[in-house]
Amino acid sequence: MKTILQHNFLICFCLFWFFVTVSSFGQVSKNHPLTVADYPLWHTLRQHQLSDNGNWLSYKLDYDGLPDTLFVKHTKSSKRYTFPKGYSDSFIGNNAFGCLDNSKTFHLLNLSNGVILTKSNTTAFEYVSGNILLISDLAETNGTLTLTDFNLKVLQAYRDVTSYAISHDRKSVAFTTSSDTKNAVYVINLDTGTEKKLVVESTTHSFTSLTWSGTKDSFAFISNPTGALNLGDAIMYHYSEKEALQSVTRAEGSWTENFEIASTDLSGIHVSDDGERVLFILKEKLDSSEKVAVSEVQVWNGDDETLYPYTKVSRKSPQHLGIWWPAEHRMIVTGNADKAIAMVGGAQKFMLAKSFSKSQPSIKYYPDSDYTFTDFETGQEHPFLNQQPGESDYFYMSPGNTFIVYFRHGHWWVYDIREGTHLNLTKNIRTQFSEEDYDEPGAPPPYGIGGVTMGDKTLLLYDKYDVWEINSDGSAAKKLTKGRTTEIVYRLSGIYSATIAIKSWMMPQIPIVNSNSMLVEGIASDFSTSGYYKLNNFKIHTMTTVSKRLKHLIKAKYYDYYTFIQEDYNSPLEIIGMEGSGKTSSIFKSNKQHYQYNWGKSELISYQNEKGKALKGILFYPFDFDVAKKYPMVVQVYQKQSQLLHAYTNPGLHNGSGFNKTNLTSNGYFVLYPDIVYEMGNPGFSALDCVISATKAAIASGFIDKENIGLTGHSFGGYETDFIITQTNMFKTAIAGAGISDFVSSYLSYGVSYKRHDAWRFENDQFRMKKSLFEDWEGYRNNSPITFAEQVKTPLLSWAGEIDAQVNKDQTMAFYFALRKLNKLQVMLLYPGEGHVLQDKKNQEDLSNKLVEWFDYYLKGNGRKPDWLNP
Repeated sequence: MKTILQHNFLICFCLFWFFVTVSSFGQVSKNHPLTVADYPLWHTLRQHQLSDNGNWLSYKLDYDGLPDTLFVKHTKSSKRYTFPKGYSDSFIGNNAFGCLDNSKTFHLLNLSNGVILTKSNTTAFEYVSGNILLISDLAETNGTLTLTDFNLKVLQAYRDVTSYAISHDRKSVAFTTSSDTKNAVYVINLDTGTEKKLVVESTTHSFTSLTWSGTKDSFAFISNPTGALNLGDAIMYHYSEKEALQSVTRAEGSWTENFEIASTDLSGIHVSDDGERVLFILKEKLDSSEKVAVSEVQVWNGDDETLYPYTKVSRKSPQHLGIWWPAEHRMIVTGNADKAIAMVGGAQKFMLAKSFSKSQPSIKYYPDSDYTFTDFETGQEHPFLNQQPGESDYFYMSPGNTFIVYFRHGHWWVYDIREGTHLNLTKNIRTQFSEEDYDEPGAPPPYGIGGVTMGDKTLLLYDKYDVWEINSDGSAAKKLTKGRTTEIVYRLSGIYSATIAIKSWMMPQIPIVNSNSMLVEGIASDFSTSGYYKLNNFKIHTMTTVSKRLKHLIKAKYYDYYTFIQEDYNSPLEIIGMEGSGKTSSIFKSNKQHYQYNWGKSELISYQNEKGKALKGILFYPFDFDVAKKYPMVVQVYQKQSQLLHAYTNPGLHNGSGFNKTNLTSNGYFVLYPDIVYEMGNPGFSALDCVISATKAAIASGFIDKENIGLTGHSFGGYETDFIITQTNMFKTAIAGAGISDFVSSYLSYGVSYKRHDAWRFENDQFRMKKSLFEDWEGYRNNSPITFAEQVKTPLLSWAGEIDAQVNKDQTMAFYFALRKLNKLQVMLLYPGEGHVLQDKKNQEDLSNKLVEWFDYYLKGNGRKPDWLNP
């Protein structure tokens, strides 16, 4: 204990010393070398929240290895409150703020007078309505639910609570209880007081999954036989206005013994917005003959549509949807054995179901699907789309529930629900709404959708640069921005976002936007600048634009005031306040100790690959850069990375791949991030071409020691690293993590993470072969590092997690064995109990340290051989 206390005191003393000195950092010489011992001084600024009036914000600072700290700060003064180990924070109106800490204490801050009240034994809190807070502790068997005022005076306390749900209008609370003698459901109507009213009680059943209607004061829940997990035998519906309860049991209607509720958590039941229907997920029960014993021999039949883990072990039977009309005592079950629920939409009045059996086995992760449309009122089902891409984010619901918008064959379409017609909105517009530079197999995905105007009249859609407004009936279209001319990519800002589907099986709703006055963000196509703009009647008005990265824009609920975070490679994250006029001010600067160091800079470089494609890369300069010196360089590879031009990176030893550019630049290295583009069927040689071209462009700066350049990458970058060193001796050493080394064996392998044949990753995903192995044996061999292992002259450090379920460790080991057989200089690290990225902090530290030590040894003339390299 004494040692731990001394260690914590030393860290706190160092933090205090740094923050005191940097308060006047302009007077301090920037001559401090950054060492590993300094890394714990850095913190991470977490997402912030803004009060309704814009006067207060909250943010968290996380120190690596130290408890988190939550702050509440005035946006226009220095007033600030601190909550050590605080979390789960929220503003309550304009004058209060609440949070929890890890001692289960609730803190309530009065923002008007600074008074902080506390309540122990709290695991959650919520503002309900008026002057009432709901405070709960449901972690124990005998949970408590307490209603208090804003002075934390207890208005009512309820015992033995197991769950609760608040109505959408915040005026009612329903909760379940469980005791030795009985289980019950109660409801509180806060308009009439805080007394609970009994809804139902039972000695044989428990109650779960409380869910309120979106607009009506009514709720539903599931009744479960006591002791039967996930075997609900009734759905119950409570009309709060009538204080009436109705139920439908397993034996009633079409909900027979052949079905069971698929889930008794909140994902499985929903009350429609109008309160007329209760929807819940059902699945077909498996009889004993269908259940496979663990000890039985696995039969992998070549005719199976999906692999054994899906068809025999998981036994994920298609989901069905039960729709119950309590007032009409009517119920139907939709779907059949060949279809699964895709999504529910249109105020929960219809369902899209999908079947992809005709596409199986598929080369796609999401197979193309045949969709059907089912109207709940009539129960009628009819074909909707055939062979539609399987990605569910291609479908959205209009806010007025008049149409579905979807993306298909490079165009945006709308389906008029009332008329039952499909309309191609973009076919006559001379621009491309799918990604122009897409370099993977398959159809390019859409750039996206921004919003819908009031009344579902027009949609806001994106091309590569611009925002388009298109009438939902296809009668007119207009471009609202001129990004293609200025090479600025305009998008609606983050304050507009699609309504998150209440359930995973419900269709997301597009946000409503006023197209005459919008807030948009604009990012230069080369990521050199970012800005926020107001778009009024086709005119762009600049609010702010900087040569930095901007993110996390938040708007005050009732005022034209915003906050956002800005950062640069050599400027830590900073919270900025912005008036509606565009006037900005700094609210909080993170990591002020940063300014004690000559951090260097990031710089865009330009180059062309052998096919003449113009590309960008980022060159990060070392600390204390001297134009008279030449420096070693490490090239970090993946795909396109120029979007990281302004990204700030804390130094540190805790990351899953061991690579941290700041650890290297502070240690006297240039670091290069090259952009890579790909030719279908040739991923290895495409990477080789782009990386060599980028490296030559960096060497041309005159500051790089071309004899001391290293190469590194992880996952797909690990594959690229392994391949590149088989084709060139440009790099003095290399480090590759969790990379595929043999396309043939990997193509013919089973993906543990995905429970499917790994062929899809080559034919229709990142490895970009497009053709099957049997159509292009030569291409698969020619792009495999192991084919050219004999040509490797570069010392290689490789690593993998022993239980990696994404890229089997055998791929790293195969390359190791090949190089070992050929007497090549190499070392492999295998981390027990680790997956694709390292999770254990000790292992992260080990890999991070070894990465720097390896590069120091090979790329620095005075590099010391690490002890772990000695036999």
